[in-house]
Amino acid sequence: MPLKMMLFTNHEAIAATADRCGVDRIVVDLEILGKNERQGHLNTRISAHSLDDVRRIRAVVHQAELLVRINPIHDGSAAEIDAVIAAGADILMLPFFNTQAEVRIFLDLVAGRAKSFLLLETAQAEAIVDDLITMGGFDSIHIGINDLAISKGLSFLFESLLEPSFETLCGKLRQAGIPFGFGGITRLNEGKVAARKVIPEHYRLGSSQIILGRSFLSAEEIAADLDQAQQLLMDSVAEVRAYEAELASKPEAFFLENSRQLHQLIAEVAAEIRRKRA
Repeated sequence: MPLKMMLFTNHEAIAATADRCGVDRIVVDLEILGKNERQGHLNTRISAHSLDDVRRIRAVVHQAELLVRINPIHDGSAAEIDAVIAAGADILMLPFFNTQAEVRIFLDLVAGRAKSFLLLETAQAEAIVDDLITMGGFDSIHIGINDLAISKGLSFLFESLLEPSFETLCGKLRQAGIPFGFGGITRLNEGKVAARKVIPEHYRLGSSQIILGRSFLSAEEIAADLDQAQQLLMDSVAEVRAYEAELASKPEAFFLENSRQLHQLIAEVAAEIRRKRA
């Protein structure tokens, strides 16, 4: 079954194009609390989206679901959640939680008015996954490998995949029947860790969703030529879908060998990063 694609954007034309070409979830990102302190030194996504963006994107998205990543639980969470739901969000995503109590507050505040997704991105959150599974009440978990790597002192975001605990985590979610995904992808054949290698690992581990990363369609490409950027997005999504169709007929041995090659590649990239930092 094809992975559900999630694209972060507050650009109306790009959101409308993504909606038409089969991206499953358009994401408006309101998370800002603590984000710069955690990731400001890294080349990662730090958003400047707003509540008004939620309303604007809602108006142009008709087939995909509108997902809004809110802030971690804070004093203003109730008002924020009410406003986001009123603006038309289909799904709310809670980032950077560490305790079961935070998740319970989130679920109580959403109160079934929208789908509830959890963004598991710390070692503390990983440690309580059994409790979360028992508690239930949420619709999906996405494993955020940027902050997860930071919380574990790793050098490279994909290094999380090398740890035995990562496969254990995926196995628990899969066995519990909880839809989950992890990380993001570049365009199919681009980047240090290309999507051509990452996507089969999603299939092997039982993942059902993926984020289209910033490099899948960059802000620079959009600013340079909007028409060309829209076509690039459509072509890139179609390319991934065609590759997924190929994977449907691959034997188990293919996925095991791909996993071995992917892990080796991640280890090499991480080692190079550490050498440069030394």
